[in-house]
Amino acid sequence: MRETPIRVLIVEDNQRHAELMAEELHRMTLEDSSLLIDSRRSHCGEDALELLRRETADIVLLDYGLPDYDGLDLLEEIHAVQPGVPVVFVTNRASVKLAVDAIKAGASDYLIKDEHYLDTLPLILGDLIQKFRLREDNRNLKEMISDQSREINRLKSALEGRFKFRNIIASSPMMTRVLVRMERAIESLASVLIEGETGTGKEVIARAIHLNGSRREHAFVPQNCAALPEGLLESELFGVTRGAFTGADRDRKGLFEEADGGTLFLDEIGEMPPPLQAKILRILQDQEVRPLGSTRGRRVDVRIIAATNIELEEAVAAGTFRKDLFYRLSVMPIRIPPLRDRKEDIPLLAEHFLRIYTQREGKYVRGFDPEVMMLLDRYDWPGNVRELENEVHRLVAFCSEGAKIGAELISDRVRGFRVPFQGQIDESSSLREILERVEAQVVADRLVVFRGNKSAAANSLGVNRETLYTKIAKHGIIAPSGMAASESREEGEDEEPS
Repeated sequence: MRETPIRVLIVEDNQRHAELMAEELHRMTLEDSSLLIDSRRSHCGEDALELLRRETADIVLLDYGLPDYDGLDLLEEIHAVQPGVPVVFVTNRASVKLAVDAIKAGASDYLIKDEHYLDTLPLILGDLIQKFRLREDNRNLKEMISDQSREINRLKSALEGRFKFRNIIASSPMMTRVLVRMERAIESLASVLIEGETGTGKEVIARAIHLNGSRREHAFVPQNCAALPEGLLESELFGVTRGAFTGADRDRKGLFEEADGGTLFLDEIGEMPPPLQAKILRILQDQEVRPLGSTRGRRVDVRIIAATNIELEEAVAAGTFRKDLFYRLSVMPIRIPPLRDRKEDIPLLAEHFLRIYTQREGKYVRGFDPEVMMLLDRYDWPGNVRELENEVHRLVAFCSEGAKIGAELISDRVRGFRVPFQGQIDESSSLREILERVEAQVVADRLVVFRGNKSAAANSLGVNRETLYTKIAKHGIIAPSGMAASESREEGEDEEPS
């Protein structure tokens, strides 16, 4: 099934060259059944501008030597009529200065009409078409997110109480299931166990359950069980009577009593020492807490929401966590997926954090370049949502006032991330198939390392630029394009001939 036609405008006064380029575009559509190119031709600059005022072009092939316009001036006019359209500068002159001037003026690439230019043209167009498809995919993704957001909003409206769920940003099916489980938890008074890696937002979920439930008029009391040594954690949880130990000069309520009528959130419950696990179990069974040094219990009405970043069932099997406590806590389990498994949420989260930190920093930023979203999407986010939030905060801090956030601002950790080799190699895989998969991975990684500078990437791989273009097109690699100007400087060796 063919996709929407890609509209290419050929601006060329030489009829023979215009026909050759149009024929090459037609040949590309014959070789790729998914590709449809709708080409138009203009013989002069004024005609091209008039056409662009009436119709949108996706790519422009612009000849430098037109009879009525200087090529660089026309390039500026084209971008005034249709901002952002990719323009390939086509010229008979092998000039480094002209190439650099064209790139500085906003050209996406530079093509010299030598004896091999029709071989190079599909490689350059293949790269631009990949980026065009990426933009289309982003647009389609936004539409899909909009549809899914309506379902999310329906669930949120059912959950809304005094707390508006502003901090739960999601559109993925996995997080939709989390919201459904939250709805069930809000309607119940049973204990909840939230499982998920560090940084996935377990406390945000716990607060939302509390603040939308029947206990919202009472306290939400959080405690990280890994933050305190056993003796201090015990006194924090259960309270102390005067004289219980040296320094205990007065009675002090514990967190269970502070949370009476409300919710006690026990984060990192898997790190709680076994002796305290037994006491927590007793409180869950009897709804009674006994402060340190006291011989009498005190009645409490507390809902427990626990969270863990380890597999508690494995801890039970290993004997480090009580089985009976696990069953008591996991009446209503909620597992939050890591960000790498719900990458559909990354654009929404990034835009959410962008709004937060531009407002906090008092700065106007015009959003993200598509290349930035591509890099954010390919990274695996071991720190999950918290790490993404910190990255966006950093990008806002480094971005200039009124500018767009570009790929050059992305941290080295994210930009230099290597996607693990994904090829499925088994006994049926041929040597050719294995080598093809490895080649695709190496080329993609090298382009990221050199920030899209194809000349530098080609040199590091020991191949020429045309070979690299071929491999990019062959494997369908989306190449970053942040170094186009420096790339043009590296390609030529001589100044413009006199």
